[in-house]
Amino acid sequence: MTENQKNSLPPEVEAAWTQDVRLAVRRMALLYHAMTTNLIRILGEEEAKRLTDQIVWDYGTLCGQAVRDAVLAQGKPLTYENFRSIPDLPSKGWEHGTYVDENRIAHGTVSYCPVADVFAQYQTPLARSYCLVDPSKYEGYDPEHTMRHAKHVMDGDGFCWIVVEKKN
Repeated sequence: MTENQKNSLPPEVEAAWTQDVRLAVRRMALLYHAMTTNLIRILGEEEAKRLTDQIVWDYGTLCGQAVRDAVLAQGKPLTYENFRSIPDLPSKGWEHGTYVDENRIAHGTVSYCPVADVFAQYQTPLARSYCLVDPSKYEGYDPEHTMRHAKHVMDGDGFCWIVVEKKN
């Protein structure tokens, strides 16, 4: 479906599509909640965090490698723009905004994350560890760069803002 076709859908179809994505994401977030809760109960918090961090990092790396493979298959270089050109997440479910930094530069943000919403609702243990998926995904895509959350809703910010940086 082209972007123009997506934009021409009736509002009730758009709303149903968004709701369907959020329901699927909710199920995944609840699975993560059950996993981390049980890992802590069985292994203790320190070992559960270590294992969860590794699982999420490996998962993100696989996601990033898939994006890398798709970009390279098109004969394109590994740039941030090309990373963003390959669909990796649903086009619905999340809400986006703009953050203007102290230098008056506008940056895209995520103003609503359905994963973070479920984690907050259920007070999911090790919730912030899930967000390692972002830097690991980018490093799986391009090992010469990393990605970090300059702002994060689970850290008390009103949105997530991700910055890509060259590794030293």
